[in-house]
Amino acid sequence: MQIILIGPGSIGELFGGKLALAGNRILIYARQNFSLLLKENPLKLTDINNKSHLVSNFEMAPPIPELLKLDPQEFPKICLITTKSYDLESVCNEYKPILSKIPIIGLIQNGLGNEEILMKHFPNSTMFRITTTHGAMRKNPTHVIHTGIGNTIICQIKPSFENLPAEKKQIMEEFSEKIQNAGFKLELNNNPMETIWRKALTNIGINAIGALTHLTNGELLKSEILSNLIGKTIDEAIIIAKKLKIPLDPSFDYVQNALEVLKNTSLNKNSMLQDVIKKRKTEIKFLNEKIMSYGKKLNIPTPINIILSQLVHGLEKSF
Repeated sequence: MQIILIGPGSIGELFGGKLALAGNRILIYARQNFSLLLKENPLKLTDINNKSHLVSNFEMAPPIPELLKLDPQEFPKICLITTKSYDLESVCNEYKPILSKIPIIGLIQNGLGNEEILMKHFPNSTMFRITTTHGAMRKNPTHVIHTGIGNTIICQIKPSFENLPAEKKQIMEEFSEKIQNAGFKLELNNNPMETIWRKALTNIGINAIGALTHLTNGELLKSEILSNLIGKTIDEAIIIAKKLKIPLDPSFDYVQNALEVLKNTSLNKNSMLQDVIKKRKTEIKFLNEKIMSYGKKLNIPTPINIILSQLVHGLEKSF
C-alpha cells in the first residue's frame, strides 16, 4: 500500500517507519532540511525491544506537480497528516492540490478542534483520525525510538464507517489491516468524539506538567503531588466536556487512564516536553488553552488549565 505522510515528527516517524517495515511504501512530504537528511541517512527505527532497523521504503515523495500526473489507479489512496496541530492550517493551504485529490485524509495529532480545520478546507473529503498512547522520541531527525506501548484507535470522522462508499470502505479495511500488521494493536471506535476527547484529556493532564517540570512520564507518576495535579487538571476539562455534551463514557475513569499511560510509557518524555527541550513552539493552544477558551465561553472557571497555559506560554517566550 502507498501512503503519503505529511510532516513526520516522532509519532509520524514511528507509524510511518513501522508501516514501511511491514512492506508499505511511505512517501514523505517534509521541510527541506529533513528531506536533505533523509536522502543521506535512511530512517532508523529503534523498536520497543531496543533493536534497531534501517527503513528503506520510507522515502521522499516526488514534487507535487509530478505526483499529480499519476494515473488515478496509481495515486496513493491515503494521506496521513502528522504535523504539530498548529501547522495544520498551513498544511491545508500548502498541500491543497494533493489533499483535494486524495480519497481519504487521516490525522495523527494531539489536541481538540483539528477536524474543524480540515473540514473548513475540504468539506467534501473523507477523513479519519488515529489516536494513540504509544510513546516515541526522536534521537535525531532520522532516528526515532519507540519508548512505550499503548493503545491505537481509528476514528472514522466523516462519514461514519457504515456510511462509507464501498470503495473507500475497502481502503479503510485494508489500511486497518496494514496498521495491525505493522505491530499496532488496533481498536475501531463507533464514538469518535469520545475517543478524541479521551486522548485529549490524557494530553491535557500530562503534557504541560511534564513540559514545565522536565520530568519523564514515570517520574511524574512517582510524585504524589504531580499525579494529583494531573487528576485535577483532567477533572476541570471533564466538566467542560460534559457542558459541551461530548458523549463521554460514564463507566470510564479518565484520570486513571492518564495514570496508566504514565506507567506504560514511563521512559517517555511527552511531546510537549520534547518541544520545550528543543526550544520549539508547543501545542498548548490545542490542549489546556482550548479548555480555557471553552471555559470563558461557557462561563465555567478553569483555573488550573489557565495557569498551565500561561506558564507554558511564558516558557515559550524564554526560547
